[in-house]
Amino acid sequence: PAVGESAPLPCALCASAIVRSAIACRCGLRSHPSCLALRFLPANDASVIPSGGLCPRCSAHVLWPDLVRRGAAPVRPRPRAAATIATQPWEASQLT
Repeated sequence: PAVGESAPLPCALCASAIVRSAIACRCGLRSHPSCLALRFLPANDASVIPSGGLCPRCSAHVLWPDLVRRGAAPVRPRPRAAATIATQPWEASQLT
């Protein structure tokens, strides 16, 4: 990443970068929709979209539409905090 930018957020399930879209739980888990769908769907289920399941992080039962809505915001990593340097000294009267 360029100076002042953060690396893309990793998927909580596969650890690769989330570039396009994410699914998010209230507990803060963020993952690729496909990764969480595979976790929620039984092996013998031919469905593509699950109705819901247990969050791998907090074990809460979550509904798929809620996860999609919560994760619908663009995935933008938080910028790294830049060190701030005071340009003017504090006066003694401001410190008391």
